Amino acid sequence: MRKERVEIKKLGINGEGIGYIHKKICFVQDALPGEIVDVEIIQETRQFLKGKVMNFIEKSQYRQSSFCKESKNCQGCALTTLEYSQHLTFKKGLLKDALKKYTHFDVERLPIQKTVKAPLTEHYRQVVSLPMTYFKGKVYAGIFQRETKYLTLMDQCPMQNQFINECIQKVEEILNAYHVRDYNDKVKKGLRFMRMRLIDGQIQILFVTGQDGMKQEVIDAISQIPAVKSIWYTINTTRYQQFEMQGYKKVYGQSYLPFECFGQKYLYSVKSEFPVYPEMEKESLNLFVHYYLIIPTFYH
Repeated sequence: MRKERVEIKKLGINGEGIGYIHKKICFVQDALPGEIVDVEIIQETRQFLKGKVMNFIEKSQYRQSSFCKESKNCQGCALTTLEYSQHLTFKKGLLKDALKKYTHFDVERLPIQKTVKAPLTEHYRQVVSLPMTYFKGKVYAGIFQRETKYLTLMDQCPMQNQFINECIQKVEEILNAYHVRDYNDKVKKGLRFMRMRLIDGQIQILFVTGQDGMKQEVIDAISQIPAVKSIWYTINTTRYQQFEMQGYKKVYGQSYLPFECFGQKYLYSVKSEFPVYPEMEKESLNLFVHYYLIIPTFYH
């Protein structure tokens, strides 16, 4: 087992710490700029190294305790251990790096504004797409992490809107009451994915299933959840996650859900793109209006 000591110079695009060992770049998960860490080298190529933190020699003044109990294992959200004020600086830096790499602008002379602070940094995600897994005799919305056997259950995620978390729990209860199973690739049956969207307080659910589809009794039970206004499913038995290939079948509720923005109402179908964080999408449109005097439009 090879160990090295490295000083973290900056953050990578996925939130990993970046340092250099004998002039070769080293990516270190859960390490922040300014920190000195002892790492175990877990991957080495001609171009880069990957290290796993074994010990912190010096910690960043901006390091905080993560608000997510799964942060060490989930890896779904980077930088929960970094103070949010530093996220804003990091994101501005990413933009500047991209401009330097892909344009001929003198980036340091560009009037790049400060990153706009989000009103919420927890429970803001209003769109989730989750694989369904079988764990300890029950089916759950959860994800297996890259290169591990660790399973993260996603019905109490601090990043997802709490309304969505509650709805996921109710759906899981119904699925297990009717003994629904996760997808079995050998027989091409079972439940593969669930996509849930919160649109102005209303829930739209899309299930991705094997060739058996969804039983009507399960659909009827889920439709009794007050917030659920439409249920759809699509059959997909391929190895690829191109779930639109077979089209969508509406099995309950409204074909379109209304969303109000700047005094106008827009209708969203199951195929419409909807922002993960609508409030920040509105803020972006406000900035466009302010700087470019264009009429804001939600694509639908």
